[in-house]
Amino acid sequence: MASGEENAFVSSTKELKVLRRNASKLQRTISDHRLLSMDLYSAELISLTTLQKVNVPVTTPDAQSYEIINNLIRAVVVDPDNFHKLLQVLEDHPPLLTAVAKEMKEEYDSCEFECTSPLKQPEISNDQQKKIITIDGRTIQRGYDRMRGKLAELVFDFQKVVEKSTVNIEDLKQYVILYHPDEQYRDELRKARDINAVFAVIRSKFCSLFNYTVLLRIAEKFNLPDGFEVIQRYEAEEENYRRILSSSALADELQKENELLHQNLSHTKAIILRLQRWSRPPALTVDEFHEVIKDIFADLGDLLHLLKVEAGSIIITMCAPERVTGTLIALAKRKIAYLKDIGVTWLTIGNTLIINDIEDTEELSHDVMEQEIEDKPSSPSPIKENSSDNVNQLPITGTVSQLSRPTVQAVADDGGDDTDQGMGTDSATPIYTPTWRNYPFTPREVMIIGSFGDHNNWLEQQSIVSPKILTKELSDEWRKEETEKIADLYSKNPEKYHIKSVHYNIPGEERTKEYYIEAIKKFFINCTQPGANIDYTGHGEKDTGNWCFKDGVISFNDIFELYINYFKGKSLSITSDCSYSGNWINECGKRLDEMNVPSCGHHTRQQGLLFKISTSCEPNEEATALCYVNEANAYSEADKTVVLWYGKTLTSGQKTMLNDFRDIRCSKPANESCEADTDCTWNDYLSNKYHLVYKVCGKDKGYAAWHYVLVDEEKFVDFKAQVATGSIDLSKYGKILESGWGKDPPEDIERKVNLRFGKLLKPL
Repeated sequence: MASGEENAFVSSTKELKVLRRNASKLQRTISDHRLLSMDLYSAELISLTTLQKVNVPVTTPDAQSYEIINNLIRAVVVDPDNFHKLLQVLEDHPPLLTAVAKEMKEEYDSCEFECTSPLKQPEISNDQQKKIITIDGRTIQRGYDRMRGKLAELVFDFQKVVEKSTVNIEDLKQYVILYHPDEQYRDELRKARDINAVFAVIRSKFCSLFNYTVLLRIAEKFNLPDGFEVIQRYEAEEENYRRILSSSALADELQKENELLHQNLSHTKAIILRLQRWSRPPALTVDEFHEVIKDIFADLGDLLHLLKVEAGSIIITMCAPERVTGTLIALAKRKIAYLKDIGVTWLTIGNTLIINDIEDTEELSHDVMEQEIEDKPSSPSPIKENSSDNVNQLPITGTVSQLSRPTVQAVADDGGDDTDQGMGTDSATPIYTPTWRNYPFTPREVMIIGSFGDHNNWLEQQSIVSPKILTKELSDEWRKEETEKIADLYSKNPEKYHIKSVHYNIPGEERTKEYYIEAIKKFFINCTQPGANIDYTGHGEKDTGNWCFKDGVISFNDIFELYINYFKGKSLSITSDCSYSGNWINECGKRLDEMNVPSCGHHTRQQGLLFKISTSCEPNEEATALCYVNEANAYSEADKTVVLWYGKTLTSGQKTMLNDFRDIRCSKPANESCEADTDCTWNDYLSNKYHLVYKVCGKDKGYAAWHYVLVDEEKFVDFKAQVATGSIDLSKYGKILESGWGKDPPEDIERKVNLRFGKLLKPL
């Protein structure tokens, strides 16, 4: 770049030049990334976000080095003094890093060129700062065009790295498809027939000047150290182009990039964020702003594209895939205090207003103000002390029959139904009728495991084993009979069910937990069908329902990790016939909540987490031998499928359970945006507390108000008694879920509470 262009950008200091020249050497000599990152964080040279990234167990050494070096360069750009702090940290990490620090110090001391900016910059007035960021239009246009070319070179060079590696093109496509939630982009990737077409989609749909995280993820996923080097070269070229966000010239160029990406934004929602002018010089950089975005939106921040920056109070326009905006809204609401602390005065995501603290908001007319005062008080929501006019139970409460989840229901082993079909097994009458809510049936491979070893002699087993309850009429061959009955059901339709393995443990012939972990792993890897069934019968661990073997247990988390690593995106049905097996449904919900996956099939399908779990008993019950397979499993000739009954109390007293995490529970079809957000947790949905959710309508300080409250079960009687008095402090009796002013809650709030606690929403 010509010298005239360099003057338009952030000056390069002597410290920065020395660090850049030694970046590759430094990267090669880092051996203990975690220890080094802790020391760098203590010295305030890297951010907390970077520290967390480096210390994630699955992060590769190349990715760790990349994060550290990239943040060190950024730190030295912001303050050249950080270079000397870095040398001090490196000197405490002998022998390799100490040697590099010595070489860097010697190079710095002997360097002939002068620092282009002083070590300590004086305070810069607003007028001076405006002069610094005012840039000649032709200069920045040349720089912008150059960076567009460099971005194209980055993707091209990265493609060459992939071509030289052993990465399978289909694996690459599948990984990127799972990474991005937009169905349109997924379709384009699926249609790409060669690597050139794949990277054409990646370049046009996934990358912009400041957002090429998808390449970093590919490099980390497929262990491509040369890929990290290619990205670092681009960032070195780009460093001077990373402008302060308040630059009006940068705003113009980002707007041009927006226009160039216009074809890619048809399924996105705008995000508008307004900051007060950054108080400290230098002003907020693009890199620093991306760190803010990461703090707010976590990994979803990678999906945000920066489109436009307006001068004055910094107004940033971004876009994000439409399908993740619900989650973005929920995350932003949790960070409102943080956002206000850093100076955010306005934030909208799509049509949702999150923050509005702008002082110069246009005043409302007198008539409108009068109407507002009459309708509601000035506070944003009513307080919890109510003089209650009436207390009504939510529509979703009452008897179970009022819900769309009947107490006893038949379901295909890979399907579902919204209505009670009865208990008959007449071969001429279909038992279940799948609807648009259910995940489509797919052919599947089947693995059956029976573990009936002599647990009293399992010396290596540290868990409390709960064997099946035995009845007097059982034969000596009941273990074999139970396993064979399961296999017989699937064998009735070999076109749908491909039985791949049947494992049968009896006393004296037990296999280990690790044997089955490896067997399940191979089952996933070698599965050629779009779905799979794993059926387990045998001993269960007390209070967990984990599967018991002579040297330990297999938990749901074990299966979940195997699924994520080897089967994600395919349908998995787990049927567990052992004591306490109902706990696995709750464990699955817990894992999905940890991943911020709302309780609707839209989200599980979108993220490729396609679980259905059937259990022979509830979380606190023991299973009886042969009871589940005889009374709650059948083959329907009319449906040509295996049918499972759930919500049924068996003759043993145990009650069967099932939850299909793939089913759509809101009112929107699969191809439309979901109504559920991250407030709709699987914990709430699976809690069976819908009968404890009440809508309370009354007066709060003379104004009409409404509340939804989840009453504590142990306080339910007291709650009902207090309601009868006509005045109640709801906060003493449970958790306030939603509240607002007016006689009745808005329809969308009512629908959300219904959805959150287990009712299927009918289409509007």
